Amino acid sequence: MKSYYLKRKIKTIGKHINNVLKEELDNQVVVAKFATVQNEGTTMLVNSEFVALLKQANTDSSKRAAVIGVSDAQLRFVTKQSVQ
Repeated sequence: MKSYYLKRKIKTIGKHINNVLKEELDNQVVVAKFATVQNEGTTMLVNSEFVALLKQANTDSSKRAAVIGVSDAQLRFVTKQSVQ
């Protein structure tokens, strides 16, 4: 199954994830072991213990991040917000 997704485009994987969220999961916090990040113009897969805050408003994600101990810098990185 892993090789199936690695050969697909990001949009295709996103559609599969959205279908899972609609059909099988409640809108709750989901733990992600891996995250795709951008590094020097290349995409790489890194091991990550971050919690993915799916479909959350910025204010909600900030509150949840505080509860689980995610720093402001880590939250900006995960949500791709610019550093201020």
